[in-house]
Amino acid sequence: MELERGDRGLVPAGDVPGRARRGPCRPWLGSGLVLAGLSAASPVRADDASAGAHITWEAPPGCPDGQAVAQRLAEALEGAPAGLGAGWQVHGRITGGAEAPWRLVLTLVAPDAGSETPANRRVLSAKHCDDLGDAAAVAIAIALGDAAVLDAAAVDGAAPTGPTQLEPVPSTPPGAASLDTEPAPATSAADGSHVPQRLAIAADMVLDSATLGGLAGGAAVEFQGWLARFGLGLYGLWLPPRALDIDAGQHAEFSLLVGGLRACYAIPADWLSVAACVGGEIGALDAHAKGLRQGQDPRDLWLAPSLGVVFGGKVLGSLGLHSRVELLLPTLRQEYRVDLEQSIHRVPEATLRWSLGIDGDVFARP
Repeated sequence: MELERGDRGLVPAGDVPGRARRGPCRPWLGSGLVLAGLSAASPVRADDASAGAHITWEAPPGCPDGQAVAQRLAEALEGAPAGLGAGWQVHGRITGGAEAPWRLVLTLVAPDAGSETPANRRVLSAKHCDDLGDAAAVAIAIALGDAAVLDAAAVDGAAPTGPTQLEPVPSTPPGAASLDTEPAPATSAADGSHVPQRLAIAADMVLDSATLGGLAGGAAVEFQGWLARFGLGLYGLWLPPRALDIDAGQHAEFSLLVGGLRACYAIPADWLSVAACVGGEIGALDAHAKGLRQGQDPRDLWLAPSLGVVFGGKVLGSLGLHSRVELLLPTLRQEYRVDLEQSIHRVPEATLRWSLGIDGDVFARP
C-alpha cells in the first residue's frame, strides 16, 4: 500500500498496484522504542524480546532514571515501523552534580558494527539534571531514526531525495540542555573514564568563638582537589593577636597559626552544593605578656580534630562563594595564669568556627 502523511504521522492511504512507494520519513520516527521495563541499571528491550534497541542506563539519585526516559520517549513519538532500532546497543550515563555541570553521554553501536568500529557518542549537558531526560529521549530517537532513513535509502538503491530527504534535526528541547555529537573513544563511556575532576583555591574570612579567649577574627587559604563528589583540602589559618586585659597597663596577647587537612563529601545539587567534612589541624598557640614583671611568652602545641559542613555555589563562571561552619575539639587544653593564681585563659573543650569566602577553579574536567 502507499503511505502518505496524515495529521498524526504516517498513515495508510489505500492500496495501489506495484511495489510500495516510500513516503516522507522523519528522523525522530521511533515509537517502537517504547522502553517499558527499562530500569536504571539493567538492559532492556522495547516492545518485546525480538525487537527494539538494547539499552542500559546509569544515573545518580535525583536524576531521571531509565523508566522516566522511556516514558518521555513514548510521549514524544507517535507511530513507527515494527522492529525499528533492533540490534542497536545504546548506553546512557549521567554524571556531574555538586559544583560541576550535569553531563549525559549516550553511546550507540549499530547492529553490524565491527569490534574495531568506533561507536557513535552523543554528549549532552544541562544546568538541571532533570532536563537531560527530555533531551535523551529526543537524541535516541534522532539517532535511530537517522539510521532507519539511511537503511531505507540503501534498499531503494539511491540516496534519499525529494520528499524522503532527511529533515533538519529538531532544535534542543527546552531546559537549556545542549547537544554535541562526537565519535566515541576506544574506551566505553561506562568504564568510568569521565569522572568529574576539579582543582580549586579558596580564600576565607574566619570568626573563631573561643580559641583565643573570646570572639576572634582571622583569615585562611585552602587548596582543594575534587574527584566526583569526594574532595580533599589542605589549608592554612591565622588568627592574629587578641588581647586579654589583666590590670591597668597589663594584658596578654594570644594568637594561633595552624595548618590542616579536610576530607569532604558533596551532596548533588543544581546550584547550591552542600558538603559534609571531617578533618584535623595542627599548629602553635602563642601567648605574649605585656606589662608583666618576669612575664613569659609560651608557644604551645595546638591539635584539634574538626567536623563541619560547607555550603557553596558558582556565581560567575568558575568563581564561587561558600560558607563553612566547623566544630573543633582541641585535644590539648592549656591554662594561662598570672601570679600562679589568677587564670586569664584556658583552651576550651570545643570551639565553633565560621568562615565566608570565595573560590575559583584552576582546573576542571566535567
